[in-house]
Amino acid sequence: MTLAMTLISLVAAAYIAETYLRELPFLRLRLAARRFGIPFDARNQFEVVRDLRKMGPDVYPVTFPAWQGLPSQEAAVLPLGGISSVTTVFCNEMGQYIVYRSDEHGFHNPQGIWSSGRCDLGVLGDSFTQGACVPTEQNFVELLRRDYPATLNLGMVGNGPLLMLAGLKEFLTQLRPGIVLWVYTEGNDLTFDLNREKRFTRLTDYLLPDHRQGLLARQPECDAFLRGLMDREYTSREADTMRMSGPGRFWRLWSLRQALGLQVGEIKLDSSRVDL
Repeated sequence: MTLAMTLISLVAAAYIAETYLRELPFLRLRLAARRFGIPFDARNQFEVVRDLRKMGPDVYPVTFPAWQGLPSQEAAVLPLGGISSVTTVFCNEMGQYIVYRSDEHGFHNPQGIWSSGRCDLGVLGDSFTQGACVPTEQNFVELLRRDYPATLNLGMVGNGPLLMLAGLKEFLTQLRPGIVLWVYTEGNDLTFDLNREKRFTRLTDYLLPDHRQGLLARQPECDAFLRGLMDREYTSREADTMRMSGPGRFWRLWSLRQALGLQVGEIKLDSSRVDL
């Protein structure tokens, strides 16, 4: 009797732990949102993309050079923006995902800004500049746009000094804005970001006076590269979701075994949660 009760208690504890670990990634955010009466979208980025694609295929998670381009030394081109003119799913830190339509070169700007031929203010930076997890109309570049309507936002997740230099040389030297705002992030620009970037000759080449890729004229090539990359990632994530979702995953204590390092033949991969 004592042994049976012990076994029942252990099994119950294991499934309580499994339930907790399944909910853990968003638990604190959900509790905070509930406390303040804020609606909270508990889907991950892949699920948001999948649901939006039911209404149209041109939906992609945010793409950025610090993730998709730097490891690809053999690629013919290193894009500095995302996929152009697509619905872009960004991030969720305040209850709802930030979703925007990318501009003609894959950045977070209104459509038509590149073809206007005018640029008064160019802004270089990382995710803070791009507007991570803040409604588009509330990010600081959009606030600047009220006074400088012809503002070009070249911020991208993970950009450090060399990627910002690349953006300056590829785009702003051609558009010649009256003001260039270089947004420095003291927490990582000269430490993690620069240490990573300087290992790649594709970026250190931008220290040479005349080096450029000519990206203004190569957007179709950039789009083809990024679409192929992200479509493969989407297919992989879709297969993983079908394989690992459903009741079977719960009853097999998948999350608990993963937390204890007991998974065999499983890959822990969630590229939708990046350190911004």
